Amino acid sequence: MGIGAVLVAAAVTGSPFSLGVNAGEVVPSAAVLWAHASPGAVRVEGARDSRFDGLVFSRAARTERALPYDRWEGYEAERQKPLKFLHDNVKSVAFLMTDTHANFVNDVRFQTLEPGRPVDSAITEVVTGPVATRTFAKEIDAAVGTTSAGILISGLFFKPAPPRGVGMRCVSPDVYSYSEVSVTSSTLTVTPKDATERIVTDITGQPCTPVVIPAR
Repeated sequence: MGIGAVLVAAAVTGSPFSLGVNAGEVVPSAAVLWAHASPGAVRVEGARDSRFDGLVFSRAARTERALPYDRWEGYEAERQKPLKFLHDNVKSVAFLMTDTHANFVNDVRFQTLEPGRPVDSAITEVVTGPVATRTFAKEIDAAVGTTSAGILISGLFFKPAPPRGVGMRCVSPDVYSYSEVSVTSSTLTVTPKDATERIVTDITGQPCTPVVIPAR
């Protein structure tokens, strides 16, 4: 099978997608993906059917452990099941996500800080930042009532490798941005860019390296 990617854009005005959107085709080596959005309350979900009875994923798949109130951290068994299926059955998978309001690039792991060593799923997740709303860093600042708390947490926890931290490849929690996606017959490349079309800068001060997913 070639490159498998889930492309997500959380920007809905009016009600063009209130009934859901179907994309893909049914073949022995592929499946139908459904995207679902409701006006005023956008939520990223993937399902096996148009009624969303067979929900496969909702929101981002990685674990952050900072402001985790509506993410996978509270549903670990449900997170592990689709990851294991993708790991065992689908090659060259990338999760491209929004709605975290930050630029994060990391491996989607089966475990990160649990006893033992980190266990990767061979799936990369790229989260692109906001274009207008409050950034992830500013959300943390507001939650704890301290200026620069979001930058501090990002530097002390998101960037360092386990067991000290999460070990994200790119951490840029306070910039308006988008991700440029280019696809060839052999690769899928995702390049995070800021509002001035420059490559997003990591919290270390270095440019975030474009993510290249080879077809296998």
